[in-house]
Amino acid sequence: MAEVETVRCVICLEDVRNDATSRCPHHEAHRLCDGCFIEYVDTLPDWQLLSGTQGVPCPLHRSHHCGHFDTATLAAVYVRAREARCLSRLLERALPQAARRGEGEEGERRLAELEQQLHVAISLRCPSCDHVVDPSPDGCRAIECPHCGSYFCWVCFSLEMTNGRLHAHIVSAHGDLYLPQRLVDAAHREWRRRVVRRFMLERVELNLRQALLDRVMPVLTAAELNDPELPRVAALDPSVRLAADEAAVRAARAEDEAWLGALAGGVSVALVVLLGLGVASLGEATGRGWAGRLPEYMRERLRQASQRIHLLTSELQLARLERVNAEHAAQHNQRLLVCTSATAVIFGVAHLLLRARR
Repeated sequence: MAEVETVRCVICLEDVRNDATSRCPHHEAHRLCDGCFIEYVDTLPDWQLLSGTQGVPCPLHRSHHCGHFDTATLAAVYVRAREARCLSRLLERALPQAARRGEGEEGERRLAELEQQLHVAISLRCPSCDHVVDPSPDGCRAIECPHCGSYFCWVCFSLEMTNGRLHAHIVSAHGDLYLPQRLVDAAHREWRRRVVRRFMLERVELNLRQALLDRVMPVLTAAELNDPELPRVAALDPSVRLAADEAAVRAARAEDEAWLGALAGGVSVALVVLLGLGVASLGEATGRGWAGRLPEYMRERLRQASQRIHLLTSELQLARLERVNAEHAAQHNQRLLVCTSATAVIFGVAHLLLRARR
């Protein structure tokens, strides 16, 4: 590549390209760069520019007896300067746009990352283990997670302790175990709206929220809410509650009662067995002359009984706290009272037996 020829401007004393300068007609060494030439012309009065046909005098003509730059040279300088100014303005406009485009590319990457995270957040997953779950093939909205075994509602993702209670929840809250798919989709969109709102407020920068919302809007649009042909159920309108299926509710309560009854019965059997073991141990120790080991032996047996009874009564307490029906809660309280009373009886009998040995 050929080197660019440069010359020195007699005004600014800078080395500039030869083709961006103007030469004095009468002095080869007098070169003016276009910028200095225009500034010099701007300092001249109008009468000097318009006087005759001599043109613009060389700035050094007083000391070196130079000539004048003709009008053709003046026009060429202004043309070159205008092109340079146009290029300068273009760069001034292009560089900020390039910077904004760079910011836009970074914003686009951030937006794509947020969109991926949001799609994961609004995917239909088990509320207990967070695994993606497919709906039941028979259309029932009561789902048992194949990964963790939890029972949850496919409409609102509410967790329940037992399958019976889950069926009762779906019937009472949503009106039908086999809720039409359009209603389920609408309920899912309402759930996604809540997830998106929380996601936007907690994780998305203010300047990206609208763009991200525009991208996920098709997923959030619930045309079913305005469909007059669809029944108004709790899945779509919380203010509307359909009548619950009493048979399903009674079945769920019967299941709970059977479970709690079996637990209470087991506690009663355990109390009787432990009490019998205590009496038998006392008779055995008395017949064989183990009087010195009796207190320690009985204390260990009573300690084990106390631990088992405490565990069973704790389970009864948890079951009681989970119940919201006052009548059932009262029944569980009575059963818990029986358990604690039996525990007190065991300790009382043991205390009397120990006192009798002394």
